[in-house]
Amino acid sequence: MMERFWSCSRCKRWRHPLLAGLLLILGGVVIGVLDLDRKVMKRCFVLGGDDVWPLGDGPPWSLFEDYGTWPANAMFLVGLLLIVAGKRDPDHSLARKGWAFSLSVALGPLLLVNAILKGLWTRPRPRHLQGFFGTEPFRSWWLPFGGGDHESFPSGHAASAFVLIALALAVDGRDRPWLKAALAALVVTYGGLVSYARLLQGAHFLSDVWFGGGIGYLAAVVVDRALERTSAGSPGRGLSPLEA
Repeated sequence: MMERFWSCSRCKRWRHPLLAGLLLILGGVVIGVLDLDRKVMKRCFVLGGDDVWPLGDGPPWSLFEDYGTWPANAMFLVGLLLIVAGKRDPDHSLARKGWAFSLSVALGPLLLVNAILKGLWTRPRPRHLQGFFGTEPFRSWWLPFGGGDHESFPSGHAASAFVLIALALAVDGRDRPWLKAALAALVVTYGGLVSYARLLQGAHFLSDVWFGGGIGYLAAVVVDRALERTSAGSPGRGLSPLEA
């Protein structure tokens, strides 16, 4: 039955997001078992002085806190413009890209991460913890419903950074594979820098940015797959950057 699933042409397009989701969960398990959340944060914390998170407070890392979500916001707005402009496009390719951009941001960073999961998990940020000059006890990522108004899990900045993979997904992988690969590499690099900055600032744990980035990435891939039927005449456009 599993072999039939993986070979089914209709199911093939969902193979990548399914495997990516499993990898996301597996990575979270590894982070929890090895206690990487606390181990990583101890390396970012500096004992003594007025500022215990000095590594992330200055430029360039502070810029990622202030402006790290701006590219995703811009992609959302560009998507809306493309939807409007696409009404005059006979093959609806502009509208499809617009829907992909806007829906990816709306469903991933805005809805799932900021509107739903943060409120359910209410996980304290590292800088609020006991041992880091805070008052809250440490809570693992798999324990939701902790109470309070904390918003550490998952990271909205990481989700907003990795959702930009929608830009690479919008490129035809057969006609311009180099551009698709370059955009994917650029997004992964940017997402890694944003995530690292949030760790240095004591704003998030490793599991927060891991799941936040994964949700942003998966939101873009799932939306791309769902809209794939509207671009059946453009083979390769719906392929993920890893499959191009």
